[in-house]
Formats: sequence, C-alpha cells, structure tokens
Amino acid sequence: MALHSDRELRANKDISTTTIAQSSRPGVVRDALEDDTIHLECRFNPNQISKNENEYVFYWKKTNNIDQDVVTVNHNTLVKGYSLMYSIREGKYDLVISAAKYERDNGKFECKIKENGSGREVENAVYTLTILIPPGPPQIHPANPVAKEGEPFQLTCSSVGGSPDPIINWYKDDFPLEAEIEKGGSKDKPTKSILTINPTINDNRAVYKCVVWNRAVREEGKKEDTVLLTVHYVPRVKVGPANPLNVLVGSDATMNCVVDANPPAKKINWFKNDRILSHKANHTIVGVMPTDSGLYSCIADNGIKGPDGSPGRGDLELSVQFDPTVTVINEEEAVIGESVTVKCNVHSNPKPHTIIWTKDANPQVIQEGDVLRLERISAADSGRYTCTATNTLRPTGNHVTLERSGNASVNIRVKHRPGNTEILPANPIAVSGKPFTLSCIAKPPGWPVPEYKWWREGQHKEELGRQQNYTFISIHVRNEGNYYCQPYNALGTGSVSSVYLTVQEPPSITIPMPPKTIRKQGDKGFSLTCRARGKPRPVVSWYHNGEEINLDNGLFRVETSETIEDANVYVLQTVLHFDSITRRDNLLTAADRGSYMCAFDNGIGPIARAESYLKIEHSPVLMHTHKRVAFDVGEVASLQCKMSAYPEPKFEWLFKNKHLDYFGNRYSTNVTEQPPNSDIYVATLTILETRPSDYGDYTCRAMNSIADYHQTNIKLVEKSQPDSPTMLEVLEVLSDSVTLRWKEGFNGGFSNTEFIVTYYADGERWRNESCRTMNPCKITGLESRTEYRFKVLAVNPRGYSSYSEEIREVTKVNLKDMPNAYDSHFESDKNILIFNVEQNALKLVAKIEAREGDNDQWSLLTTVPILNQREKVLLRPPVSVYSDMRIILCLESNDSWCGYSHLVKIDAVSSYLKESKVFSFEHLMLVICVGGSLAVVVVIFLVCCCYKKKADVKKDYEAESDDNRPKVSAISPPYYSGHDNKGLVNGNEDPSKTSPPPMYTSNGSTNGHIPQNYYLTGDGAEPSPNGSNETAQSDVWMMKADGMSDNALPYHPTYGSAHSPIDPNVYPYSYYPHEEYQPLSEETYNMNMKNALCKLNALQYKLIIHLFTDSPYYDDGHNAYGSTTGPPMMSDSISDQHMLSQDISKINHISFDDETDYAGSRNGRPIREIIV
Repeated sequence: MALHSDRELRANKDISTTTIAQSSRPGVVRDALEDDTIHLECRFNPNQISKNENEYVFYWKKTNNIDQDVVTVNHNTLVKGYSLMYSIREGKYDLVISAAKYERDNGKFECKIKENGSGREVENAVYTLTILIPPGPPQIHPANPVAKEGEPFQLTCSSVGGSPDPIINWYKDDFPLEAEIEKGGSKDKPTKSILTINPTINDNRAVYKCVVWNRAVREEGKKEDTVLLTVHYVPRVKVGPANPLNVLVGSDATMNCVVDANPPAKKINWFKNDRILSHKANHTIVGVMPTDSGLYSCIADNGIKGPDGSPGRGDLELSVQFDPTVTVINEEEAVIGESVTVKCNVHSNPKPHTIIWTKDANPQVIQEGDVLRLERISAADSGRYTCTATNTLRPTGNHVTLERSGNASVNIRVKHRPGNTEILPANPIAVSGKPFTLSCIAKPPGWPVPEYKWWREGQHKEELGRQQNYTFISIHVRNEGNYYCQPYNALGTGSVSSVYLTVQEPPSITIPMPPKTIRKQGDKGFSLTCRARGKPRPVVSWYHNGEEINLDNGLFRVETSETIEDANVYVLQTVLHFDSITRRDNLLTAADRGSYMCAFDNGIGPIARAESYLKIEHSPVLMHTHKRVAFDVGEVASLQCKMSAYPEPKFEWLFKNKHLDYFGNRYSTNVTEQPPNSDIYVATLTILETRPSDYGDYTCRAMNSIADYHQTNIKLVEKSQPDSPTMLEVLEVLSDSVTLRWKEGFNGGFSNTEFIVTYYADGERWRNESCRTMNPCKITGLESRTEYRFKVLAVNPRGYSSYSEEIREVTKVNLKDMPNAYDSHFESDKNILIFNVEQNALKLVAKIEAREGDNDQWSLLTTVPILNQREKVLLRPPVSVYSDMRIILCLESNDSWCGYSHLVKIDAVSSYLKESKVFSFEHLMLVICVGGSLAVVVVIFLVCCCYKKKADVKKDYEAESDDNRPKVSAISPPYYSGHDNKGLVNGNEDPSKTSPPPMYTSNGSTNGHIPQNYYLTGDGAEPSPNGSNETAQSDVWMMKADGMSDNALPYHPTYGSAHSPIDPNVYPYSYYPHEEYQPLSEETYNMNMKNALCKLNALQYKLIIHLFTDSPYYDDGHNAYGSTTGPPMMSDSISDQHMLSQDISKINHISFDDETDYAGSRNGRPIREIIV
C-alpha cells in the first residue's frame, strides 16, 4: 500500500478519527468504539533518518488475545481496513484503522523503525487500543444465598461482554466491601468478583449489592444486582421481664422467654435443675413460695448449634421476696442475778436491714442485733421481749418500696413474788345487762404465775374468783360496790387493790302506752302515760308524728314524776295531758290525731321508746288549698279533693247539681288514703275528652258517720297565663346576693311555670334573672351596700302574669371592705388596750380575744362598740399572762359578719417605764437624801397643824384657798362610774338639763368632746352599761363610802347622775342615792380634809399635795370641766376618815387613761384618781 500524500491527509481531516502523537513514548492507552476511524501516530525525526529510506524498515505490529502479527511493512499494509500516512520528509509513519472492530483491532499496536542489517531500533511507539464494549449485566451466584453462622460463605458476581474487563464492586448497606477479582480478558469470558463472608446474626436479611462498570459506559450507567442473604444462626434467648425477677411471696411469677432464631425454634422449654417445667415461651408460677426461688433456664432449639454444640439458652434468677419470719424460744426462766442470752433467728428475702429488741408494749429499743443479752437480771427484767426484724421489699415493676417487719416474742420469767396491784379500769362504769370485766394487774406480775383472790367489800370470806380477770356475764345494778383483789404465788403475796364499780342502767319502758286509742273530737281530759326506769336519770321527750312536741305552744302539758330505787335507779312516770292555756276548752281536735311517742334517753344505750296511735273521730275537714284547675279542650281533666276524716268518708262529685257518679261514661272517680293509716283521703274526678261545656264549678262533698257532709268547690277552667305571685319577701341578704321567696299564684294549668325576678339599683337599668321553677331563688352578682328593688312575675306557655308588689333591700357590706384595726398595743402593767380603727361610716363592734400562757385556744375577753377612731379599753387582769391578743371588727347589727383579725403588740411594761432612764447608784442616793430632808420639813408642818384649834380650821382653809383655787360650797356625791366612761358633772347643775355626752354624729363631729371607752372585763354580778362586766374581785371597784348604801352608784354619762330623777325601769343602770345621804357643805368638807391630813405621815401627805396641785382637775381656778365650782375629785369616799388613816401601802393609784395623752386636756375627763 502506497503512502498517503499530504493532500490526502488534509482531505481526511473531516473523517471521524482520533490522532495521538507518539514519539518514543511507550504505553499509550487508546479507547475507541466499534466502527470508529482510529489514527495512531508514529513520528520520528527526519534528520535522524538518512535520505535513503531503504536503509530502514518501518512496520506496525498488532498483538491481541488471538495472535500476534505485523500489519504494515514500510509502505505496505498487510491487513484489510488499515492504511498508512507515510512521509519521510515530515517524519511520520501513522496507522489509520477504518471501521474499527473488537475482534480485529482490540489489542496492542507497536510502531517500530529499525536499521537494516544491524536491527538497531531507531524509533518505537506503543498503543494499547481498547475497543469499548459495555459490560453485560451482573449476575450473583447463588441467587438465594443461605449461610450458616460461623461458617465462611462466598458470593460471586460475574459480568460477560465488556471491554475492557469490567470493574466489579461489592456493597453492604452502601458500605464498600473487599473482594477477589478474576478478570475475563476478553468480551467472551466473564469477569468475576468473589466476596467471602464470615456470616453472623447481623448479616441475616442483609442486602448485598454488586455494581459493574467499565469505560464504555458513563457513571450513571453502572449496572448492579442485589441479593438478600439469609443466615441461619443459633437461637438468641432473652428472658424477663427483669433479671433477676423479684416477686412477692403469694403473688404470681410470670417468666417470659423471647427467642430470636433462624430458622425459627422448633422447641422452647423451661428448665429448673435439669427438670422440664414448661414447653411454652411464657411460664407462670401461681402463688410463688420461697422455695420457688432459684435459677430458671429457657432453652430454644432450631437445629443450629453453637460453637460448643449446644442450642440457645437464657437463664433467669427468680427471687421470691417475703417478710421476715422471726423465731425465738417461747420462754426463758431465770433466777435473780443470772445472765440471759436469747438468739433471734430471722428468715427473709432480702436480708433484714434492722433487728431490734423491745420489751412489753414499750416501743423504745433496748438492744439491736439478733442476740439479746441481759446481765444480772432482776424482777424488773421480767416480761415479754420482742425481736423485730425489718427488710425492704422491692418487687419488679413496682416503684414503691415496701417496708415489712416480722417479730417473735420470748417470755423471760424471773422468779419473784407479785408487786403492787392495780385493778383496771381505774374508774369502772358498767352498763346493766351487758358483760363487764375487772382485771387485776400486779407490777411486777410475779413468777410463777400468781393466783388472784377477788372479794367484795364486807364479804372478805366469800371468795369471788381466782383468775386475773373477774367477769360479770350480765351485770346488774345490785352488783355496784367496792371490789378487792390480791395476787399471790409460792414466793409471796402482792398488795391489795380496790375499786368502786358503778353500774348504770339504760332506759327501759316498764309501762308502755296502748298501741292504738280512739277518741272523739271534742273529748276532754285525755292524756297518755309512759313509765320507764334508768340510771342516770333519763330525759323525757314527747313526739307527735315524728316531731318533738314544743310545750311552749300551749297545746300540751307534760307532768313527770320520779322515784329513786336501790342503787340510785330512777323510775320516771310521764303524762302527756291534752290541755293547756291555749287549747280551746281543753278539747280534742282532728289535728290531735296521729302517732305519739314518749322517749327516754340518759346517754346509756339506745333510747327507750313507747308509741301509741291516736285516732280522732271527726267530720270531714278540707285539706287542700287550690280552688282552680286548668285543662284544654280534648285533654283528660283531673280534679282532686283532699279531706281528713275518721271514720272513712264517702265522697260525691256534683256539677250543675248533677251527681257525676251516675252521669255518663266520661266521668270516673276513685278514693285513696295518702299516706296509709293517716285518715287523709284524696278523691279524684277524671273527665275524658274535656269539652267547653265541662268548664265551671265542681262540688266535692264528703260525709261520714260523724257529720252529714262537708263540701268544697273546685273550678275547672281553660289553660291560661299564670296569676301574679304575691307576698314577695327576703330570706337572706349577703354582700353580693339576695335570696327571695314568694307565694305562687295559680299556674294557669302548667306545672312548668317559671318565674322571672326583675331588679335594679338607683341609677341603673332594670335587670331580669330567670329563676326557672326555683322558689326560693337566689339573685347573685349584686354590689355590696347597695339598695335594690325587686319584683317577680310568672310565665308559662300562655303568657306572663303581672308583677308582684315591689320590695327594697340593701345588700350587706363585703368582708373585703370591712375596716380593720391598726397601730395597736397592750400595756400589760395597766391592762389597757389602745388601738385605731380605719375611717368608715359603719356601726361596728370590736371583739377582743386573747390567749393566756400556753393555751392555744382563743377566748373572748369582751365586745365593745366602736365610738372613735382611736379606742382605749381597760381589760381584766389575766390569770397568768396574755401571750397573744387580737381585735376583730364586726357589724353592730350582726356580729357574725366580721373582718380580718388584727394581732396586738403586747408591751411588757408601761410606756412611762419604757421611757425612764436607768438611775445610777449616785443618783439614787441623791434622791433619797433630798426626799428625806423634805420629809422632815413636812412632818414638822403636820405636827403644827394637828395642834391648832378647830376654830382656826376655817381660817386656815380660807388662807389656803386664796391661791386661785375655787371655793366649794357643797360637795355632790362622786360622779364618776366605777369603770365606765368616768364623766364629771357639776353638783350644782340641774340634772334634767344634763344630757348624755354625744356619740357619733352624721358629720363625725362630737361637739368638742371625744368620749373614751373604758371597759373592765370579768365575771361581775352586774354588767356594765356598755356591755362589759366589772370584776367583783378588784378592791378598786369594791370601795364605797361608809355613808353611802350599796345601791348608790355614781354618775354614768349616758344614764344620768346618782341623784338624777330618772325612772329606773327605763334606765336600769341609773340609781337613786341613799335616802339618808346629805351633801357635804364646804365647812364640813374642809374639816374632814384637815383631820384626815393630820393623820397622814409625811410621804402620804406629800403624795396628796402633789396630786392636788399637779392634777388636771385644777388649772387657773377651773376644774376639769371648766367650772369655777366643785372640789378636786378623789375617791368614792374621800371623807371616810378611817380609810384615810390607813397605811400608805393601802393607797391605790388607779390610772384609767394614758396620762401623757390626757393630762393637758382641759375639756377631757379626769384621767386619774387617788383611792386611799
């Protein structure tokens, strides 16, 4: 074949060829498809080749799987389809393959230029030409692989027809695996990839994927095949539900065996100690016992054995948990001085965490551990010792742990004689007719077991028994008395004990009433009699038709007499007389019929009852109140007439003067007694298919042997709207609700008639509240302290009634709006409580409660009205000490409607002492010296005064009165109350013109005078006008003037002075003065004062002078009320010279108010007195 010219090469540029330049570079890989034109370049340096081409040999050699051959030599081609591009000048010797074929062209091509003669290789080019052919689809063998666990297994993936040989990869769950490759070498031989697997249980049902690819296809054109591997493995056994399995003794134990096997297990068996228990996967032991604890095995066999040749197996530990079972010896006998050891044997699961020893019923632990050791025992060590073991049970599936205990006791007997004896119960009270037991207890009890001697007082030689317990099988009141007991054994006797046995007798009827009594209406002098006995004395009650008879209604009179038999047993006879002041002529009436019962109750046993039924022969009496019934045309009408009568009455129905019992088939009647044996009869008239002509008045007539007849009319009307309700009233008022009740009118023939309440407050619109059929009805959602107007109407399907009359009601104050006390404190040394009240317009009272000492209960001290924003209350001295105190403000109109309690701060000492400074010793000595000097001067002055003549008294007094002090013409009796509102009224004032001090006014003004509350709590005989009681034990309140009778009480600011002409019937706390009382004149008063002062010592005189001169009663010639008359107030009996002559220790200084608050007041009340 001739070489191609350059022109030919250029002409072939449009041909689909691939050209690769190669210059002495071996091993170029060249891919091509079949029918492609392939251009293999072989280039050389023209300068290296002589111009004589015959000196060189040019050739292409091909090597493939079939053979090896030269395809071109110099310019000659030896194979069809091959051509050359040969040019010495250009230095190329290229091979062009046309219409490439796999069988011909797939292989290795070599271009060689050699020198003739020598064979020297001048140039060489090597191509590996691959004719690309896509690989065939992969095939995995075996197609359904089954492997056995632990034995190597191979999967083979092969592909045929690919060029080059395909790449085969293995994957498991997209994870690449390594495999052995066997290349085919040609497209006619398969390429294989062999995957070796060591199968485990995890490989079962695993998907293995084989992926085939070569360069003839793109990445997305890869071919793959999958296979599901089945692995046969030894059964995996899982036991449960827990391991170990904790089960409480006596409950059921269910053991589960879950088997995972391939192939499935043919046999599943439960074993214990190589013994088959069950052939099922779940095995249940009903009511497990402790012996069921142990190791249980579940064995599953599917024909596949493990490495040791055994099938699948799971072991479960069953632990039966149970309470401790404790055993000890029953008894241990010892001699005083010996040592005793007792072993406590405990059987439990789990083991006990605590073992303790206790003695008798004492829960105190005396020893811990399973061994009890007692050294050098004595009689006191005798007793029953209990060993208690405790463990914790934790059953499977239960989140709650159970503490369980078991115990056993041993009696340790120390030989000794009985000790001190006691009979129990200590204060025995038995009930007649019932068994009763007395027990004789000795401490120590004695060992050997003692015998007991029982006897009754006065019957020492008559032995009642020898047992520890003496039992009365059925005790009687004659068994009451003193009983004695003494224990004894071989070592000696115990002490003698006695007890008084009281026997009580439950009430019992001795003479019952007749079960049935018949009387006529109008009978007179009837009575019922009951007799019963009992101890203690029974209380008698009478009942009529199940309701207790109220003797205050004046219809009955009860007469009860009693006698006392032996052992203080009461025999009562009670008579119920049917006569009293309000019973008309003491005659029986029809209302007296019914059941009567007498009941005796003394709190012992059941109530004794006797019953009698009283029937009253009387003419018929109308019982029903409705006069109208309503039915529409065509309906069945029912008219009822209720009468009371005895004997049973006969009823007749009339309409338009016709007896309906004999008038047509549309009418039917019947009579029933409701309830039975009640003498109340209901006659019913039924009218079928009501017609318009049936409307009108029907007459119900009843008669019996007592009277001819009694009749009533009932009107049958057509159904209509209801009648208006009447008698609207208020049942309950709260802060946010009002409960109303009314009398219902005729319902128009509809039983489902409803009611609507309409209400409003001033300035608001009307609001409606549906009460449905409820009567009474509660209206809620109201505002507190607001006046509302209410009215009600009825409504049924035919329309509305008119409104009832309108009523008004004001809601109560809301508890949250109730004012509270604040800024309070209690001065313990003065027993004065001071507190403030939040500003309000309510009338309130304050409940003052306290707790004393360690008492946790609150007790009410007093209840006082609130008159001011700041209140002071004088309380009774406590028995011990007030530990807590509180104030509760309540409404005056309803003291159960209260606000929150306010705790009071309790001061240990008075405010004066709190503000006092601590004096040093030097200060104290200075005060004593100065005080002593002043006392000497005062004594000298008193001695001089006492020796002056009586004639000089008036003169001396007038000289002393020049010091701007008021002259006193007469002294009225003391005008302050013993403890309440100590008012002072000038003795010269007209009592009729003296008005009580003002209380609250509408604008809060008190006209310049602020009244103060002074209350003394206690148990006095007479209550204070303000509600508190004065204590009869206080000497302060008991002091009275010798010249004043016990009935002469001082002025009270509300009820008048002691000499005020006030009617005591109207003002019960006002008193007239003693009839012999005479007011003191100025001269008499001054004489008594001088004589009294002369009898005082220096300190007493100084105290009196100080109080007079410093008292707020005097200031600028005015007393405490601004009057220029009136002496300084002292005590109820300042003229009593005997009391003035007493020792200074008997002078009592009573301060009712805080001096700091009131000492500067000129218009206030006196705040302190001297009682000497």
